[in-house]
Amino acid sequence: MLYLERDQLCILHTKTERETISKEELKKPLLEKPCNLVYFETDQGLYGIVSSGDIFRTDGDEVRIRRSFTLLKREEVMEARRIFKENSKIREIPIVAKGHLEGEFDRLDDKLMLDRYPSLARNAYTAPYFASQKKIALVRPAASRPYKEAYFERMREVLDMYHADYAVIDMIDMIRDVDRYEQFLLVDAQEKAGALLCLYLYTGRRVYYKAVSYCQLLERLESSEVIDYQEFFENYQKQGVDVILLTAKRTQTPYFQKTERALRQLFPQEYPDNLNERALSLAGTFFDDLANEPGYVEDILRGYFVVQKDTQYMHLKDMQSRYINVRFGERVTVDQPAEYERTIYFFGPCLVIGNYVADAYTIESRLQKMLNERGIPVRVVNCGCWGGNVANVSRISSTAFKKGDIMVALMEDLDQSAGPFKTVDLWEVAEENEIPTEWMLDNLYHVNHHVTEIYAEAIFRKLLAEGMLEGCKAESQALVPSRDMIDQFYIKKYFSGVDLGAYKTAACCVVNGNPFTNGHKALIERAAAENEHVYLLIVREDASLFSFAERFTMAVEALKHLPNVTVVPSGMFVGNVTIFPAYYARMEIGDVEHQAQDHIRAFATVAKALHATRRYMGEEPTDTITNLINENCVRMLPELGIETVIVPRVKFGGDYVTGSKVRKLAETCDPSIADLVPETTADVIFCQSINAIS
Repeated sequence: MLYLERDQLCILHTKTERETISKEELKKPLLEKPCNLVYFETDQGLYGIVSSGDIFRTDGDEVRIRRSFTLLKREEVMEARRIFKENSKIREIPIVAKGHLEGEFDRLDDKLMLDRYPSLARNAYTAPYFASQKKIALVRPAASRPYKEAYFERMREVLDMYHADYAVIDMIDMIRDVDRYEQFLLVDAQEKAGALLCLYLYTGRRVYYKAVSYCQLLERLESSEVIDYQEFFENYQKQGVDVILLTAKRTQTPYFQKTERALRQLFPQEYPDNLNERALSLAGTFFDDLANEPGYVEDILRGYFVVQKDTQYMHLKDMQSRYINVRFGERVTVDQPAEYERTIYFFGPCLVIGNYVADAYTIESRLQKMLNERGIPVRVVNCGCWGGNVANVSRISSTAFKKGDIMVALMEDLDQSAGPFKTVDLWEVAEENEIPTEWMLDNLYHVNHHVTEIYAEAIFRKLLAEGMLEGCKAESQALVPSRDMIDQFYIKKYFSGVDLGAYKTAACCVVNGNPFTNGHKALIERAAAENEHVYLLIVREDASLFSFAERFTMAVEALKHLPNVTVVPSGMFVGNVTIFPAYYARMEIGDVEHQAQDHIRAFATVAKALHATRRYMGEEPTDTITNLINENCVRMLPELGIETVIVPRVKFGGDYVTGSKVRKLAETCDPSIADLVPETTADVIFCQSINAIS
């Protein structure tokens, strides 16, 4: 979270309070101070706001100025974090003093990571990534925010270093030449939001897929956008997970040509402005026998599927309706058995999610029904989500597979015709069944309930033909990520070119740091004193009150005096919320013992790749789940070649120093918090200088 003082904000002063403002009037101020939120005030104080969402939802030229919105005081920093955690749609919260706008709390804290991100030179994917990018436009930040110039120059240095194909432009050039470039690279989230809003106001277009903030670019590289997918899937097969890839190989058969021609006539644009609106106009033929079912079409086309992006992977936001339900980030699969011997996990975008069908008609639910009818004790799970192949790969990597499970993945533009994988070609299935174009919208992935049943039957036949449903049940414990996957998704991202075997003794610590306390600091200081080098892994999740950027910043700043400590993100495998949900919920969810053990095995694999032979952990006298981790580490890690060192918990004033106690004191800005945390942690908590921008 950042605190922005009012000089950084887009504020329009009016003589009297207004009800609306024209889009034309918003153009110039947003071009001068690009952002997501415009504030309105009179001499008497703040009276309204307009967000990008308000503008996008307005059909005419006049945008209504919103009078109802959340307000906070400058000292209510913890309340701001709570609001951001509970409501993902809120990005900014205005701060007022005596009715007047003083500043803003901003959820998106790019600046914290940009100042401390691990060197791109240590990411093996940086060079191939930039080599694959064409026609990049590096957009200068607004002149009204000079502090961003340093980040802009850093971006330019990176692009030059890797010989990227780019041009430097101003935001007005972006508006004039929107079709000239394939990607617009902007300094931070604030500039990106403002650029997209300006593009819409000046051109009427929403080319969100072209705009990327610098921090998003870093996240793409951290997500390993440029990887060997074949090697990735082969690693799972070697560990006993069967893999089926859904493909759609373009052919030139009469059926293919006829279908393509019909779809082009129906949708002459490659990307329809609003596919759901077009689907509504075709509801009678597309939804067929379900078109007249009360509320069905309206519910399906309401656009429920919202993507939540954690720093590590994307998943669907939980929701509930009559026909569409998402729980724990997964689209509901109907009639999953309570007892099962193995699991089939589906990954991919719209078709896998089931965009245009009810829960009961998704491919996963259809397949589950077929398995149930034949008495086959197998569970089907829908892990579908948008976000491209990077989202798919990270989602797969974050799933607790067991030997004997099955993976079905739909990867975009991935040709595996020569690969060693079983495939189901959707064009072949469509032709075999002579699927009519009336049951499709614009392609083979946006289909109705008849087609999902046909696809499910094809997948079921493939499972039977390949013998995947035969044999013993899946093992009870989750797979440990293979060394090859650790190398691809961790070592090559943070330690490429680093001699990890250079130290006689190396240790690892894993910290969530919510927030980073004197207890954490003492733990790392002891490890640093007893080992030649220490790797501190900060859990790469945003499931805590403090964001990953805040927690990472606290650790880096508090440990600057220790030259033999490397602070690095934990990656996809250690401390992952999908593998260890009970840790984040602080309650027993599922088999907590097995979750802790899976977490420890994943850690051990990463530690071995780092040549670390010790894990330092704080004594845990109060939290049962964390203590369970400690107990299992003491028992399991020596067998895996890693010593566990339990360090006594730090006390102050007779009480243990805990994150929960610090968070409670922070709620009231209690000055005694200074006795429990490093000075830099308090700075971040209260947005005093590190994350305060004037």
